[in-house]
Parts: sequence; structure tokens; C-alpha cells
Amino acid sequence: QLNSIYQYVPYSLDVDLRNWLQTGLPAGEISNLRFEWSGLLDDFEYYQERDDGFFRLQAELRDAVVDYYPPDEEDKGWPAIAQLEALLRWENNHLQIRAQEPSVLRMGASGEQVQVHELAAHIKDLYERADLTVQAHSSGAAKDYYHLWTQWDLGDVLANTVPVTQMTGALTVPLILEVPLGVPLEEMEDSVQVQGAVHFGPDFGVQLWPELPKFSALSGVLGFSDQGATFRQVRGQWLGGPVQVEGALGQAHERLDIEARIDTRALSEFYAHPALQALSGDFVIQAELSIDEQEHVHLQAHSSLAGMGIDLPAPAGKKEDLARPLTIQWQSMDADAQHNYLFMEMADVATVKVVFNVTDASIE
Repeated sequence: QLNSIYQYVPYSLDVDLRNWLQTGLPAGEISNLRFEWSGLLDDFEYYQERDDGFFRLQAELRDAVVDYYPPDEEDKGWPAIAQLEALLRWENNHLQIRAQEPSVLRMGASGEQVQVHELAAHIKDLYERADLTVQAHSSGAAKDYYHLWTQWDLGDVLANTVPVTQMTGALTVPLILEVPLGVPLEEMEDSVQVQGAVHFGPDFGVQLWPELPKFSALSGVLGFSDQGATFRQVRGQWLGGPVQVEGALGQAHERLDIEARIDTRALSEFYAHPALQALSGDFVIQAELSIDEQEHVHLQAHSSLAGMGIDLPAPAGKKEDLARPLTIQWQSMDADAQHNYLFMEMADVATVKVVFNVTDASIE
């Protein structure tokens, strides 16, 4: 049984790694095991550095579960790999597991899972840091991947850059996760590195901040890491018209560039404010979104408003074929965006400066 393998490894193995072997391999069977061993037992951990011995083990894993980063009291962890049919190789201070058949990632407590088409795990330097690298290529329903934000650590990794409240459609996700198993738990949590990408499938849609309408029919790639997120050739529909997004979030100098053509009917339907009933037509808007070192969101937007009509008395009203430059600045004043500053200026017509208190929906 795979969950008993920890009993047969040398006591010279780091205690943290021994503990992981006991808890991180909770199910599965080992078959067709073969090993070669030459050298003194006391020199076991030095075989990689010397020429006076070697240890080689090869086995097949059947219906295995690899819980490579289980949750604990302080950390949500990452989803376990299940139904794993793989080849295990252990040579001196390196251990490798490579899937021979597709497996699954256990995404939710109710049995949600996504298909893993390619999987490889590698632990190097077994007797020191025991650095684990997991490489996986998976695909499945977006609603199942949503658990990465709600139940697993991707939500914590990206919470300050790309919050997600809803996803639909299908996704393909290549992922690389690096975890030093041979260090104390608190150090391991701070040393985890993740790098991956979300490739949007047909009919993919996502709801980000609750204050923003849903993006639909998206194509492109969302890259993510422990440093932030990147948007590459992201195209889709938003507020009744086409939208494109490029750029990155996560570091103080990074930003997203957004360009959208907004249909005023979709705008008034989503926000349902009586004043929006005076608008007609559509217009193009360019925006820049960034997050500063204090985790405050900054948004700057510009539009000529050409193509949009305003059915109001002069000087506010205008016909659709006329341009009237509009500037919008939005800034969250605290990390949880409970207080937000809005500046809006329409050339030669009006200037608005307000602070929104989200908690009680008041204007200060």
C-alpha cells in the first residue's frame, strides 16, 4: 500500500519529508517493484555525491492519491491528484512520479473534479530541502475550476489582483507548483511558488468584481503566478459590445489596458439607474487599471463619447454624432475597497467628485 511507504525510507530522511510521505500519499497500491542497492547503509544519503554506492527503485502506482499540499489550520492547500496510474522512480536523492494514464484533480467537497492529461512530479535533494515540483496539464468545466478561488490557495494568491465571483464555459490549465517539503511548515508556506495559465475555451465567461458586469465569449490566456496575473490577447463581449484586455496586475508598476465599445442599453440594464435612461447609442472607452503597493485599485478611463446621445437639456445634452470628451478616475481608498473616490469630468459641462461608502451605500 502506498500509504505505508514512509515506513521503509531511511531515518536520515528529513523529518518534514517523512511526515509528508505519511500524509501526502494517502491511498493507492504499489506493484512491480524493483530496486538495486549497492553500498554501505550509513552512506545512503551520500550516494549522489560519491561513487561508492547507489540506490535505484522503480515501481508502478495504481489508483493512487497524491495530496501534495494538503490544507491545514492556516492554509487552504491545493487540490489532491486522484485516480493516478503512474511510474515511480527513485534514484539516490531524486524521486520522480510520471503519469501513464489521465488522472483527476479533486476540486470540491461534493465530488467536483477536472481531468489531468499530463502529470509529472519530481522531488530533488531528498535529504535537504526536498524541493517538490509538480507539473500538470488539465481541462474541465469552468464552474469546477472556480473552486481554485473559493476553496484552494489560488484565491489567496490572486485575491488582491483578480477576484472571481462566477465562471462559465470550459478551461484548459497548465500548472507548475514548487513546494520545499523539507522545511518547517511556516517556511514552506512562504516559499511556495506557482506558475500557470488559464486558456479560455468556447463560451467562457467570468464575473470579476461584483460592481462590474460579466465578461462573456472570452478568448485568450490569463497567466498567473505568486507574483500576480497577466492578460494575453484577451478578447470578448462586455456591456453589449466587444472588449479587449492586455497587461498585468500584481506589481506596483503593472497595469491592465482595456478598450471596450459599450452599448448604452446594456449599461442601463445592468446598473438600473434612472439617469442612464437618457443615454442612447454606443461609444468607445479606453481604461487603465492598476493596483498600488497599498493594494488600492486605480482606474483611469477616457472617451470622446462619439456615438452616444444624451437626451438632456443644454448644456448636458448632445446628439450621437457629436464628441464630448469624458474623463473618469476611480480609486479605492482602503484595501477592502469600502471607501472609493470617483472623479468624473465632461468637457465644458460638469465636474463630479464624490466618495462612496460601500458599507452603507452612502455618498460622503
